[in-house]
Amino acid sequence: MEHLSQVFQVLRQQKLYVKLEKCELLTLQVIFLGYVVSGEGIQVHESKVEAIKSWPTPTSIMEVQSFYGLASFYHRFIKDFSSIIAILTECMKKGSFEWTKATQRAFETIKNKAMFGYYLSSSYFFLKLNVILAALILGSPHPSQMALSIF
Repeated sequence: MEHLSQVFQVLRQQKLYVKLEKCELLTLQVIFLGYVVSGEGIQVHESKVEAIKSWPTPTSIMEVQSFYGLASFYHRFIKDFSSIIAILTECMKKGSFEWTKATQRAFETIKNKAMFGYYLSSSYFFLKLNVILAALILGSPHPSQMALSIF
């Protein structure tokens, strides 16, 4: 509880306010921006994995771009994402749509590699939080423009 008091004290000092109905305190996990954040680490929300896995085969450049956008958001959770997605983006070169067997394999590979239950280390997330808090404590020139999420 002491760390919460410290965080609230810094928020008060910097004249930042929290909206009580948007706060979740003393829980084992929180769903935040499509991620499940817990003491074990950060993982993709199960509904997002299901959206990737159930995505129908694209039939246009726009559909490939939509799939690419969703899958790219979770690229840290998909092993070898960059090399696989590069094959998928080949079908959009020069403004024409050409779906090949290689493109289909890449599409299926991305879908199959999307995993619920794979955890990212929470150290990245908490490092980012610590940087934000340090900036607030040290009196960042524009602390009111900083986003702050506490878990």
